Amino acid sequence: MTFRLFVFSAVALCLVPSAAAQACTKGRFQGAAPYVAKDVHADILAGKTGFESQRAKLEGFRKNERTCIGKDTIEFAIALIDVNEAPLQQSVEALPVVMRASVPEGEKAYMMNRLIERFYAAREYPTTLSLVRLAVEKFPENDGFRQKLAVLLAFMGQNEEAREVAQGLLDEALKKVPEGVMPFAGWVRFGLTDVSGDAEDRRAVIARLSDQLGRDAGPVLDEFADVSVFAMVMARSFDRAADGEPIAPPTPSYPEEMARLRREVTCNTYFDVSVEGVPENLVTACSDPGFTEEAARAVSEDVRFKPFVLNGQPKRLVSVTYPLAFKQD
Repeated sequence: MTFRLFVFSAVALCLVPSAAAQACTKGRFQGAAPYVAKDVHADILAGKTGFESQRAKLEGFRKNERTCIGKDTIEFAIALIDVNEAPLQQSVEALPVVMRASVPEGEKAYMMNRLIERFYAAREYPTTLSLVRLAVEKFPENDGFRQKLAVLLAFMGQNEEAREVAQGLLDEALKKVPEGVMPFAGWVRFGLTDVSGDAEDRRAVIARLSDQLGRDAGPVLDEFADVSVFAMVMARSFDRAADGEPIAPPTPSYPEEMARLRREVTCNTYFDVSVEGVPENLVTACSDPGFTEEAARAVSEDVRFKPFVLNGQPKRLVSVTYPLAFKQD
């Protein structure tokens, strides 16, 4: 059976009740197993690897566990390990357990993304595409999976569908970001013209982005002319090691003059990151303008990133969106 067939087998298995639910008893989950499972859960979501010894412990616990909650918790922890680092065939077989678990959708999306990255790194592109399509169906509000779909379709020569997906992302992004801000969806949409070679489409995209920026978008896009915009969006979509990562988060303070309002306020900050990891070209939009100054201060003074490396060279990290929330205890 090919990897692609296993993907669809995994989807079908999502509809089948777990074996743990079919033969178990009520009662508390006790002993060391809950602590091992909890640690595995937290460590995997933190991006750690190397769980061979923990998996062996969990297998031992699974043989003797009789409670429903214990069986399900152990099965879930083992599935997390397998999706994260088991051989690819085994990792796909573990996916349904993760998808049907009673955990936040964000955790499921994280593990789906991890599996997609692994298949992409193994150059199993047809299966990667199947997994990305499944992710878009399962998490329709997650723009990251739609972005992956657009660039992977273009990479595999399916330019018409790629352009349709990317155009939808761009149209939606332009409704959300302030004027003058270049959304990353714009880089994705422009990057597809690198692959298609459609000069007319390229001009149309530049014109649309120029309207958004209020100036000629050409020089902005030329920042990646030496390696191609498409190479940049592929790295940002599929290679965690290549993308910049925040190494210092912001520490915003609730503005004293707004304290009497006791509001929960959200802000989106938009910026590029220099090759040294410093935010630049910062634009801030808050649901209450009284918080804009503090949000901008927190990002510009506190946030630092690992360098974005592309083809072995540090590059500017463009079009980053960083959300902030203000609320009083």
